[in-house]
Amino acid sequence: MFLNKKFIKNIGILCFALLLLFGMLLFPKLSVSFALSALNLWFTKMIPTLFPFMVLSGILIRMNLVRPLCAPLRPAARFLFGVEESGVFCIIIGFLCGFPMGAKVISDLYKRNELSFQEAEYLLSFCNNIGPIYFCGYVLVTLHVENKLPFLFGMYGLPLLYGIIRCRIGKRRRFRYAGWEKPVLKKRKSRPSIRTASLPEKTESAKFMDALDLSILSGIENIVKLGGYMIFFNLFNMLPRILMQKGFFSRFSYIGRVRLTYFFSCFFEISNGVNLVGNKEPLLTLSMLSFGGICCMAQTYSLIKDTPLSVARYGLNKLFFLFLSGIYYLLLFRLQII
Repeated sequence: MFLNKKFIKNIGILCFALLLLFGMLLFPKLSVSFALSALNLWFTKMIPTLFPFMVLSGILIRMNLVRPLCAPLRPAARFLFGVEESGVFCIIIGFLCGFPMGAKVISDLYKRNELSFQEAEYLLSFCNNIGPIYFCGYVLVTLHVENKLPFLFGMYGLPLLYGIIRCRIGKRRRFRYAGWEKPVLKKRKSRPSIRTASLPEKTESAKFMDALDLSILSGIENIVKLGGYMIFFNLFNMLPRILMQKGFFSRFSYIGRVRLTYFFSCFFEISNGVNLVGNKEPLLTLSMLSFGGICCMAQTYSLIKDTPLSVARYGLNKLFFLFLSGIYYLLLFRLQII
């Protein structure tokens, strides 16, 4: 039998799903505890911090207020990042409002022709990060950090520098002017499915109440999807614990097994992983925050799936930030800043 990539992929997914299913049936208390933990994080952390920003950004986009709002920052943004007002809005939301708002506004503005494909792909590579409220108010407090500035630079300064450097390289290769070239419009006309009724063409400006209504409905849909992803991927955290109980990792020391559990907890779902790991492994916690975890990848895919943007390229950029931030934070620890 000829084993192609699709067949092997389906077999792998099937085995993983069966393993998760048997784990839920054989260890119901453990699975319920992980599901409840994710549900609690979604209800107490994600909804209060993300939903208002989803509604507000939706109103601004639908009422065509993005350009006048970001116009004062246009000269600096064109020089540093090579983007116009819409790109400025993506950078502001992506860095201040927290994941996955960066991916959402990039997707929304792309569907309205406010961003070209090159701009959207470029911005997605560094404008979708953990929110500063969560990072400063919970992560750094958990790590007992007094001097926060070096860690803020590691979390947000490195992506910004990456965006600036990539812009400089891109300008030499494919820029004709301060903004990105926009040759993709013809290609997107052959793909009408990437635009939805809730996001009209950029020439249309909705009334406030209409924009509010559509933004609330869109925000509810997106926040529910994000909660579902959190619960689903948090269940995967029980798999390493089950395998350890069955002796699959007996060759590792106790400390090695604990660290392996910590790694998988952050790898599958970062929010619950941070709650579990805390300040026990600060290097792992900070590095995995830059990556975001598999759950964040899936959430990003759910927000950009109606566009040609590639979640695989986004994931490669996140792996690069994982490597880069790991080196940066390791140097901080060697210099005894924490």
